[in-house]
Amino acid sequence: LNGGARLDREFATGTRRVDLCVGYAGRNYPVELKLVRGAKSRAEGIEQLAAYAERLGAPEAWLVLFDRSDRAWDEKIRWETLDRAGRALHVVGC
Repeated sequence: LNGGARLDREFATGTRRVDLCVGYAGRNYPVELKLVRGAKSRAEGIEQLAAYAERLGAPEAWLVLFDRSDRAWDEKIRWETLDRAGRALHVVGC
């Protein structure tokens, strides 16, 4: 966030709120945080994030999935980028 960026918590996007929003160079970049609670967490998070990105006009957005299971770290850690209507949605597992 050095260099003129800002960070907002619970940033309003219409009737909903994105967990974090980084503002930089006149754009807003949403970041949604989720605890993994079954197979639906990822899919629901992606749909939620896509809606936030569209609402904010963001070219990129991030979904961070926190997996507190006993799985090995090499199974939890991942990075995937999806294209939704020309927007890059980054899904990060940790």
